[in-house]
Amino acid sequence: MKPRPHQEEAVTTTLQKLQEHGSSLIVMPTGTGKTFVFSEMIRRTPGRAMVVAHREELIEQAARTIERVTGERPSIEMAEQKSRENLGFGLFANNSVVASVQTLNAKRGRNYRMDKFNPNDFSLLIIDEAHHAVANTYQRVIKHFQKNTDLMVCGVSATPDRQDKLALGQVFNSVGYQYEIFQAIQDGWLLFQIK
Repeated sequence: MKPRPHQEEAVTTTLQKLQEHGSSLIVMPTGTGKTFVFSEMIRRTPGRAMVVAHREELIEQAARTIERVTGERPSIEMAEQKSRENLGFGLFANNSVVASVQTLNAKRGRNYRMDKFNPNDFSLLIIDEAHHAVANTYQRVIKHFQKNTDLMVCGVSATPDRQDKLALGQVFNSVGYQYEIFQAIQDGWLLFQIK
């Protein structure tokens, strides 16, 4: 599957920003391929990737798209679905994991469910719907994985402006790519209808 021109630019410029700054934000309107973009980034980035989202449909969509782009089915860590991190001393761990933020923050005794994931095993952390990234649950997950100082953190969002005015600059050091809705309409990727 070949990226559209704006998707290729998003992947290329964001990977460059991640190398330079360690974290970056992608802003693209709904329907222009954010999930495809981060799946392509996973394909091009050596090492393992963790994708975090807050809704089941986003997790399922991400898993399907990652499999279509990379050819490998990711593990899903959500409610009763569990990745195979510990089987065979990690020999059966998938190259990517898609997880719900709620599940990663679930506690059993003194440990969070995210503790089963060794941060040093991951090179890329993707936050879907990144406008949520300043919330405590997301911050806890990000801090866990940033124990790996080489980890790159990428957020994707169609709506980076928050109602509470908390700045995403607290989480992301750069904007890797921004594609405006008017540009997507002009490029023919979105339709504009007046009723």
